[in-house]
Amino acid sequence: MRSTLVLLILLGLSFNIFGTDPNTEKDLNAMYDKAWDLLPSNVEASLQIADEMHDLALDDDNLLALVKSYYVTGYAYYLSNRYDKAAFNYFAGLDVIQKEGLMSKIFRERELLLFQNIGLLYEKTYGNKEALDYYTKAIEIAEEIDSRFDIAVLNYNIGVINFNMKDYENAENNFQTALDLYVELDDKKYIAQTYNLFGVLRMEQGEYEQANEYYKNAITLCEKHNFLETKKSWYISNLGESFFDQKEYDSAKYFYNQALLLSEKLDDVEKIQWINNNLGDVYYQEGNYQKAIDFYQTSIALGNTGIIDDEYKRSSKNISEAYEMLGDYKNALAFNDQYIHQAELLEATKDKLAEQNAQYRMREVEWMLELQAQQARISAMQAANFWFKISMSILFIVLVYSAYKSIRYYRGIRAAKKLLLLD
Repeated sequence: MRSTLVLLILLGLSFNIFGTDPNTEKDLNAMYDKAWDLLPSNVEASLQIADEMHDLALDDDNLLALVKSYYVTGYAYYLSNRYDKAAFNYFAGLDVIQKEGLMSKIFRERELLLFQNIGLLYEKTYGNKEALDYYTKAIEIAEEIDSRFDIAVLNYNIGVINFNMKDYENAENNFQTALDLYVELDDKKYIAQTYNLFGVLRMEQGEYEQANEYYKNAITLCEKHNFLETKKSWYISNLGESFFDQKEYDSAKYFYNQALLLSEKLDDVEKIQWINNNLGDVYYQEGNYQKAIDFYQTSIALGNTGIIDDEYKRSSKNISEAYEMLGDYKNALAFNDQYIHQAELLEATKDKLAEQNAQYRMREVEWMLELQAQQARISAMQAANFWFKISMSILFIVLVYSAYKSIRYYRGIRAAKKLLLLD
């Protein structure tokens, strides 16, 4: 009986060959964590680890790890603005999930993230309609698995797109849904961010008192929770912009200066550049053109003429107009040339992004075809690996059975000897 039990246990162990090796699973998880930890500071190193993770996941037939490798690879390419490669990897991850019919919650969560990130790629390349389509697919999964946080985030994202498309009614509905869920989840960071979005929406609609209330609510949350400090300067500056639009320039300067001090404390160059431009605008409207030029110059010093920089473009245009108001046409022309250069760079970049956007549309039709050859190779490898495991299992079973028979034979001889001795 004990021999039979041992045999069954050994048979069970032999079939563990078909499962995921716990050590390999641990290695794959460590590689995934490491790839994420390297982002965004070292994209190339992250890509290398993700590539190694991809190969190991294939060898181990670990579909979840394979999908995760595509996801982190896509995100690394996204961070380095290689949107076409990001799209390829996101679609590759979807391909694994959909072809294998993987419907468990953990794979649905991954599918949600992939849809969401494809939507983000479209949004970044001015494909608002396509972005909405993919965000909608993501939100359907979020509702199916009852992921309240993801439903909130996706409503937030969809609301921003609707706002950019000037569909303010739907934008407001999305923001309100997001806000209600963030309040339910007690997520202070996103509650503050949604208050800020409501403020921007109300400003766009000319409802400045309501806008100011939303901005103040966001600022109050930041003051109560130190971890929101990095966002606070944006909200204060937006409050200043509300007063600027209402031509209340003293109040605008007060809030802009508060935001500037906080941004300098945090060494946030992007915000410093932006707020200096805002202060320049206030002094320009007050007719103090030299003071305006001083702020524009500070913003320009933080910019870069060789890359797309919206604030540098804005500074160049504004400072050119300020010099023109002072009658300094030489400087006005010089800065206008810089503005034209930045505008041309922006248009060229928009054309390039539109081209990439078109590639995504084609990718939606072609991605499955592009991956067929790879899928065939994967299937061949998996089939070869499968039969190898079968062969090894059969061999192991034969060896175990032979050992079992040998033990029975040896025990029979010992029993016979004992009987002979007793006689």
